[in-house]
Amino acid sequence: MTVLYIRVSSEDQNIDRQEQALKDWAIKTGSTNTQTIIEKISGSISATQRKFNRIFKMDGVNRVVVQDIDRLGRDTIDILQTIKKLTDKGINVTVTALGMDTLLPNGKVNESFKIVLSVMATLAEMERTKIKERQRQGIKLAKKKGKYKGRPAGATKSVDKFLAENKTVVKELKKEKPLSLRKIAAIGNCSLNTVQKVKRAILEAA
Repeated sequence: MTVLYIRVSSEDQNIDRQEQALKDWAIKTGSTNTQTIIEKISGSISATQRKFNRIFKMDGVNRVVVQDIDRLGRDTIDILQTIKKLTDKGINVTVTALGMDTLLPNGKVNESFKIVLSVMATLAEMERTKIKERQRQGIKLAKKKGKYKGRPAGATKSVDKFLAENKTVVKELKKEKPLSLRKIAAIGNCSLNTVQKVKRAILEAA
């Protein structure tokens, strides 16, 4: 069985492009026994804490197909560990945008793709870091010039409203023995950053 995996980071993002790419791949390769997993959750959440983890518990899976490598996650180490876990189970990973597989027809690891994968994942992570740094520098420069006003007055949500919008996260954080922040993010279907903000808001409201 082949699993077609589609992921976007937020609820308002469109999945049409990814879905069409995987449908085209299935038609082209004659794959009929497929199952699709779609989730809208940040790639910063480990694959083991997302719906993706279901793949490891499914019977008869021999291939996982994604459009781009960053659909598996944002962290280089997490992506590599996820793929290793899959290949150790004999599950091939196909990235349609590259037209490459992690396993060769004889079942051996595709070393060429392994190198390409590592380089691409690292470059993607570096690019995200650069974007964040440029944003920080831009804000710093704007503040010096007196042009940075931050959010308009009243634009920031009240603490009570913010907590009310994240009831599941609040409930998990307030447990006597709460789970890790990453696990709570997965349960609450939100980013790790949101869980951290909720935790700070709870402390401030106490």
